Amino acid sequence: MTIFPIDARCGATCMAAAAGAWCTGAAGASCAAATTADWVVATPSLTRAGAERVLQRGLHEAQARKQRVCLVVLDRTGVLRSATCMDGATGGAFTVAMAKARSAASFQTPTKAFEDGVDKGGVVLLAAAPGLFPIEGGVPVRVGDKVVGAIGVSGGASDVDGQIARTAADALASEATP
Repeated sequence: MTIFPIDARCGATCMAAAAGAWCTGAAGASCAAATTADWVVATPSLTRAGAERVLQRGLHEAQARKQRVCLVVLDRTGVLRSATCMDGATGGAFTVAMAKARSAASFQTPTKAFEDGVDKGGVVLLAAAPGLFPIEGGVPVRVGDKVVGAIGVSGGASDVDGQIARTAADALASEATP
């Protein structure tokens, strides 16, 4: 007899035996009783149009500050939705902007918070959280209280990157909660 802790089909605990199998979900409900609502979570995420709006706000802010940066906008799962590098941005800026955006999307926290933690001696954070990028410039994009994506900015001083990212992330802040 083999026990499988999670059945991906219904989030249930399953046990397979030579004679057959049985599955139970929450409170012992069978998989057969599960509905689509038991299998799918509707989570708001940034669309391409929303990502472009965030990107354009960031570009406007970078131009106003006379910065040459790369901007990367991801949806809430870390999928690239929009990106650009301004003329004159350094070669590595895109890679760093992507890392900042991924960190902000994955942890739903601005990368400045991680930078502050490391500055206070929290170096263990780096080893304990793969993918964490503790340099200011990555910010979650929120609509209401929901994180729908993230932006990463790189190419200037990290505090300036952070200011540009915060301004860009605010592009959708006043929208209704999805």
